[in-house]
Amino acid sequence: MNQTLNALGQERVFPELDRSFRAKVQIEMKVGGLTVKTINQVSELVQALALRYEVFQAEVVGSGTGAGLDFDQFDANADHIAIFNEASGSMIATCRLNSSLFARKFYSEQEFDCQALIAMPEAKLEIGRVCVRREFRKSAVILILWRAIAEYMSKTGSEVLFGCGSVQTQDPREASILYRYLEREGKVRTDKGVRPTDEYRFREFETLLSRDQGSVLTSEETLMAQALLPSLCKSYFDIGCYAAGLPAIDRDFKCIDFLTVLETKVMDPRLRRRMFGG
Repeated sequence: MNQTLNALGQERVFPELDRSFRAKVQIEMKVGGLTVKTINQVSELVQALALRYEVFQAEVVGSGTGAGLDFDQFDANADHIAIFNEASGSMIATCRLNSSLFARKFYSEQEFDCQALIAMPEAKLEIGRVCVRREFRKSAVILILWRAIAEYMSKTGSEVLFGCGSVQTQDPREASILYRYLEREGKVRTDKGVRPTDEYRFREFETLLSRDQGSVLTSEETLMAQALLPSLCKSYFDIGCYAAGLPAIDRDFKCIDFLTVLETKVMDPRLRRRMFGG
């Protein structure tokens, strides 16, 4: 569960990190008028947490004023990528990266039983808390963010990328239609044995799915499923991610979450070259 507080109290959140917080993996690149980098000081981390609060609390949940911080127990030990608009100096996007090289616990384990995935011998990278300021969501910012994530994966030798891909619905019928659409498009795999934890099971959805499984989607349902996918979640599937089983429901953030997984060894070679080069 993420926590929030007024930004004026930020010194109570990271008192021990004022001097010690540094990125574990250094990344920095410039693209047009944007700077993309791993956050390397507490003041930048506070900006990222404030942007997360603005998006996840004030905008999505509809609570708060945008003057707080969104944080949890994974933030201090993770790396964070940020994109800055050089003209204004403002942060326009951020995400959290939690590498198995440095961590043994992952946010996704709160929502999913994913031990078989975590136990894979390859180096793994969890992506989370991805947010882009509203006015930049339909620009190239998401693609630039993926470039930075690919660079981070290359530097850490990560062969598995995973994380919660969120869709803003809690409607069982919409969730059932979306899941069946992803199945039809070959975007669902269940071989890792991933399933939502009891706390996050979406039982109403599971009941509908068991009734509708195997039925053909109508053209209207297909359009509904496509409209439900936000640009960020769609980008996961576009680069080769798959949904590792049934979605979880996050009632706090009014969404369903798919555990999305990318295995670089089995990626389409063209997608691999586009993401990682070479």
